Amino acid sequence: MDYRSYLKAGLMIGSGVVESSNRRVVTQRLKQAGMHWSFFGAEAVMALRAAYLSSSSRWSMT
Repeated sequence: MDYRSYLKAGLMIGSGVVESSNRRVVTQRLKQAGMHWSFFGAEAVMALRAAYLSSSSRWSMT
């Protein structure tokens, strides 16, 4: 990995951004009091949360 080139281009090279996104997408929804999730249920909710929180046109409020 060419860290200097990535830094000059203004790209993130640390894992902090990914960890923060995980906390926002997963933890806020799945770790509320009294909730229990199966692997498949949690995976489905994460996909929906990611689509909703992104600026993707796949999720429209029409």
